[in-house]
Amino acid sequence: MGDEASRAKAGRPVEALADALGAVVVAAPGGRDLLRDADGFAGVTGVMGHPSAHRAIADADACLVLGCRMTMTDRAGLDEALGRLRLIHLGAEPPRMPGDVDHVPCTDLAAAISRLAGGVRRRLGHDRPREAVSVTHLIVPPGRAGLDMRTAVEEIGRALPPDTPVFADAGNAGAAAIHHLPCGHGRFVVALGMGGMGYAIAAGIGNAIDSAACEKPKRTVVIAGDGAFFMHGMEIHTAVEHSAPVTLVLLNNNAHAM
Repeated sequence: MGDEASRAKAGRPVEALADALGAVVVAAPGGRDLLRDADGFAGVTGVMGHPSAHRAIADADACLVLGCRMTMTDRAGLDEALGRLRLIHLGAEPPRMPGDVDHVPCTDLAAAISRLAGGVRRRLGHDRPREAVSVTHLIVPPGRAGLDMRTAVEEIGRALPPDTPVFADAGNAGAAAIHHLPCGHGRFVVALGMGGMGYAIAAGIGNAIDSAACEKPKRTVVIAGDGAFFMHGMEIHTAVEHSAPVTLVLLNNNAHAM
């Protein structure tokens, strides 16, 4: 599942469909906010993804893709495994993956997934047991400082109120957020695509300005590195001008390195 599924708030329909099929669930980076820290969820695919998610796809018999364009960053390292699978894609637009993919166009993705879950349950008569999988992370050597990036991001996640939108920047900050930010928060956006550093700062401020006009504004949290801040930190004056409810967390390792 990807960013279209996230925008459609399709988390519950996806869980219902996974229960009906007995399926393992993985997410592209743009659909990370639909994951839950529970059995049957194997993590994030693609660039900066979890080894457990890649193993789940390699071990699969078929892959049902929900609201994910399957871009190069979504499927990095997975083309060979995906090429061996039956691929069925649900979404408004066809995937950007070359090869044989059965694309089923739909404009209301959440409703389509709910109908599919109901149809599977009627046909099978009961839910199928889901495989007990857990998320595994890339091995990262310990840093020289007392506070490593994994611990920092986990602590940030524990401090966030429910439904907090999080924008993670490119580079180490984005990789750490994809891997280690606890699941269950609000919309999660990471600066992939062209991977432009500083994107999350401007995008997060824009989201906060939009939220400020709502009856119950939500504070937006941006997680970025020092390199991104040096490129785009001046957008903060725009946030101040508009009284935008935004918190910028800088992970400063004094190094422009991945």
